[in-house]
Amino acid sequence: GVEGVARARVPIVKCVDSDSRIPADISIDNRRARAKTALLASYARCDPRVRTLLFVVKRWAARRAINDPRASFPNSYTWCQLLIAYLQLCSPPVLPSLTSLAGGEWSDAWSADPLLVLPALDEGGDGGGEGEPERAAHELRRDHAAVLEAAAAVAAASRTSQDVGSLLSGFFHFWADWLGEGGSGRGGALAQWWVVCTRIGAPLQQADKAWPEGAAGREWHLFPIEDPVDEDHDLGRVLTPRSLAVLKQELSRAAQTLAEGGTLEQVLREHQ
Repeated sequence: GVEGVARARVPIVKCVDSDSRIPADISIDNRRARAKTALLASYARCDPRVRTLLFVVKRWAARRAINDPRASFPNSYTWCQLLIAYLQLCSPPVLPSLTSLAGGEWSDAWSADPLLVLPALDEGGDGGGEGEPERAAHELRRDHAAVLEAAAAVAAASRTSQDVGSLLSGFFHFWADWLGEGGSGRGGALAQWWVVCTRIGAPLQQADKAWPEGAAGREWHLFPIEDPVDEDHDLGRVLTPRSLAVLKQELSRAAQTLAEGGTLEQVLREHQ
């Protein structure tokens, strides 16, 4: 079926492919979405484990019905950011911050041939004199390759000690603990005082992060997660006290299932 979501932060059309049954969101002239896609694709190219983990985490969130912002849960992109943040913070780290390696910004040109998208990125006009787009495209390709090469070196250092299974288990334990459901006794203090930030590869203190005021000041910041493509956007703003409690339960359930020797099939069991 096809469904329009006009009241979303970015209006979209939701649809499902009739053959594969794969759901998709369609938006128009959304350059930030292109940059987000480029960023996730580049992280996935850093290490084969990342692609597998992204798929499993997104599948888990969908099966457990905790990936719909309309129900006050994080969307799939946010779950991807949480996985990337964990892979940056685990020991040894699997991923660096690609945004930092790229000089602090992420261009949507890196998702495709730069020659095709440079005109759209040029806010000032025709992009300069003759030959400028080609030179800029070459620089983008060179810089992108250098960033991914540096990131792959970081990832390679952890391959002997951390397989996909241990990283997946670590992901669930890490965020359950962050939210106060992991048995550390911290009572959710990390989520209360820190902002998840893949842009720099480390948490930010909430006191140092000034979020723009939401509609009538009613936005929650119970589990703040900075969008690396839009620093003023808290990806966790959709969470309410009720949905956050469900999130804690689901993370704890998955962590406990794996800790007790349970299977991935049990972790991915569809929510009833």
